[in-house]
Amino acid sequence: MGAFRVFGRALRGIWDDVLPLGVMNLLTILCQITVVLGPPSMAALHAMCQRAVDGYAIKTEEYFRAMRQYFVRAWIFALPALVVNTLIVWNIAFYAGFQQEWAIWVQGAWLAALLFWNAIQFYMFPFLVAQEDKHWRVALRNSVITAGANPLFTLILLILCGLMLGLAVATGPVFFFLGLVVVTMPANAAVLDRVADFQRRHEEATARAQERTR
Repeated sequence: MGAFRVFGRALRGIWDDVLPLGVMNLLTILCQITVVLGPPSMAALHAMCQRAVDGYAIKTEEYFRAMRQYFVRAWIFALPALVVNTLIVWNIAFYAGFQQEWAIWVQGAWLAALLFWNAIQFYMFPFLVAQEDKHWRVALRNSVITAGANPLFTLILLILCGLMLGLAVATGPVFFFLGLVVVTMPANAAVLDRVADFQRRHEEATARAQERTR
């Protein structure tokens, strides 16, 4: 399936650049402690992972350059994302206190909303880095379309990333070396794959339309 192929491509990308990615992973974790550099460092890590998936060389200087480039944009996304996550989790916890059957259905709806919102967030930074128009509304639109049009593909990738992240956390030192990369690399590989697939389908549809008009 496509999701496993994309995940395999991501793992190969990690293997090919394991040392620089490990350094950048550690830098990103340290940046989370500062809070201020948290979202910009995540954007920079995504930018480097996207370069790695695309076959380009990555360097620490480029990581810091990307952090400066996406500093404001990263926070523009991070604050609303934190608010939405907080509201969804609060609603899940709130309805968990009710014993009525209707509350279970409402709680299930909020859980589904949390899953879909996390699927959208999975694609947000990769789309922002990949697109020429560096605006969140464009990245949000593309992320919603991708998550909605590829639900099984996205779900499988989220499960695989969750398993890899859990394994990294369980092993301790691996998390500090590659814990974030095992999520950011597949996310960027997925975006590049979906964009290429869309372009291919668009070209095929255009070719068929041209044939019908002849």
